[in-house]
Amino acid sequence: QPFRELMAALFDRIRARQQQQMIDSLTGEFARKYDLSPEQQTKLKQWFLQKSDEEGKRWSEFISKKDTRLQDVIRASQNARPGQGIEEFMPQVLSGETLAKFQTERLNERALRVEQEADMRVQRLDNIVGLTDAQRDQVFAITARSSKDYDPRMVLEGVGTDVPTAPAKNVNEAMLSVLTPDQRAAYEEQRLRRREQAAKDLEAIGLALPHDWDMFNDDFR
Repeated sequence: QPFRELMAALFDRIRARQQQQMIDSLTGEFARKYDLSPEQQTKLKQWFLQKSDEEGKRWSEFISKKDTRLQDVIRASQNARPGQGIEEFMPQVLSGETLAKFQTERLNERALRVEQEADMRVQRLDNIVGLTDAQRDQVFAITARSSKDYDPRMVLEGVGTDVPTAPAKNVNEAMLSVLTPDQRAAYEEQRLRRREQAAKDLEAIGLALPHDWDMFNDDFR
């Protein structure tokens, strides 16, 4: 417990420093790209600071929970989304063609994150089972449409409207549904091997394997 609290405090300081760097960076970037006035810059920075305060309160509540483990702290810090919700705020600052430009660029940035996440999962699964071209397209579409950053307005090559969006906890299950029995057996063998190794690695430093351990995100071997 003391070690967890010490590490949690360290991650909190890292989070706060990264938040401040993000605020300065994005405020400067938006001021340059969208020719913001000093008043607009002030309004934008105030919004960022408010979001940072809200995130700090959520972080404190998360850390103070008795069932929060160090693994949860690490994962939460990795899954942070700086500037989340900025699309809803910017109409208060921008308008007309400038707002349209901002919205298009933000959508393109999110689309890139969706593609990168989907490509990563496809490649890692392919390394294990050897996907066919058709299977690669199916897995890409499933994971892309299940991403937190996915938006139906995005135009992603290979993602059709006939591919259902799987809940986050069922993404792996949806991916495995496109595999043959032999491929699923190969996947399960690899999953068990990596899970056992991950458990040993964490046990060596006094930690337990998370119940929702994910081979694709939590183990890069």
